[in-house]
Amino acid sequence: MITRRNSQGRKVFSIITLVFLMGCYSFLIAQRPEIIESGLDETFRSISISNLISEKPTLIVGTSKGNLYFTEINSEISSGDIEFQQFKTLTGKPSVIREINFGPDKKLYLIKNDGLFVYDKEKSEWKPKAGLDRFAFSQTRGWIAELWGMTFVNNRTCIVGGNFKDDFIDREIIKCNDNIGSNVWIPVKSPVQRKFKNLQLTNIYFDKKSLNGWAVGTEGEKGIIWFSKDGGNNWTEEENDLRATPFTIDGNSKMVFTVGSDGMIFSKNLEQTQPERNRKIVVIEKNKEVKIDIAKLTSVNTLKYEVTGIVQDLIESNDKKLFKIKITKVTPEPPSSIRLKAILENVYFDESAVIKNEIVDESNDWTERNDLSEKISNTQLNSVKFNSDGTYGFIVGKNGTILMTDNGGNDWKLLPANEKLKGIDLYSIYFGKEYCWIAGSKGAIVRIKYKT
Repeated sequence: MITRRNSQGRKVFSIITLVFLMGCYSFLIAQRPEIIESGLDETFRSISISNLISEKPTLIVGTSKGNLYFTEINSEISSGDIEFQQFKTLTGKPSVIREINFGPDKKLYLIKNDGLFVYDKEKSEWKPKAGLDRFAFSQTRGWIAELWGMTFVNNRTCIVGGNFKDDFIDREIIKCNDNIGSNVWIPVKSPVQRKFKNLQLTNIYFDKKSLNGWAVGTEGEKGIIWFSKDGGNNWTEEENDLRATPFTIDGNSKMVFTVGSDGMIFSKNLEQTQPERNRKIVVIEKNKEVKIDIAKLTSVNTLKYEVTGIVQDLIESNDKKLFKIKITKVTPEPPSSIRLKAILENVYFDESAVIKNEIVDESNDWTERNDLSEKISNTQLNSVKFNSDGTYGFIVGKNGTILMTDNGGNDWKLLPANEKLKGIDLYSIYFGKEYCWIAGSKGAIVRIKYKT
């Protein structure tokens, strides 16, 4: 009897082990990159799938030469089964098609160096999005901007980043004002008040729930990261130790990643709060610049202005601090600006009316993922992308490099090398319901079934 039980136990154990190994094998097979040859000898820099072009799902790719191709697809698609057609209605000069995005207004958008375009389904043609020429077109010099990235913050707002330079323009981000169906665009104030040297913003990412957003790029040879917590209206510059050029940024509700040259992968954990030792209190004292909350003053409490000044004197009376402030700026400029300044400069302000004790986060919470450096060495990484719920993510780069996570970015694995991807540089990622599609050089398209 004992022998029989042991035999049955071994049999059950063997079955469980076999099922486990078959599951692991199926998982690995499902995630094996499948190469689909397009028959086009061009470098694909952007990829997307849409139902707007025809009734069937349509694969769309944009190239480094500014060409745009499309083909209908199905789950059984393989090399030799696809035949791309070219859009003939995309205007402008030949330039890299950076991104192809489906907007919240159920329209298809693409951005290339010389413009933002929207697809007109009724006329089956691409039309330039009006309004941007106000910032990026000169009557004497033509198109003066170089557009790199776009994203939709919510159902109403689109953000465009790049490099807008002219005698009258010094902006790197502009946003569509309140309604993406309109043609009203406004420049966004840069986070630091200085003249930039060769500044370029290459990619923008927003978390749709929190409206927190990040933009990455370079200033000269230095990598930069900008942060917005209000849907792109205001930006601050985040400290970082980026050792190379960041190309793209993406994430989920818990983590944000940026990747770039020399195998660089940096991440930021959004769930961790910074310790108090990484913060400092800005104390208001003489010669400090401060802002005044004039709504706290009964004499001018109906005014809606932002008032800035320099502390000239400080008096302590009855355990209270009173400040005399020289007014330097009133925004927006009121009709009675001179009179308002004169009134305010003859007042000692209670400390409740002075915006003080500003908390400044000095911490650098962008950290390099050194755990991945051995897997990729110094390979250039061109793109990072997460699926809609943030669980699955891919990082792609030169020579067919593909990294994958199935737990929101906590752990990444390097997918097995494919002989057909040797010498192929991968640039763009699109998530479908079951498959992830990746576009690269030499007309290469990679498909991976990321869900089992």
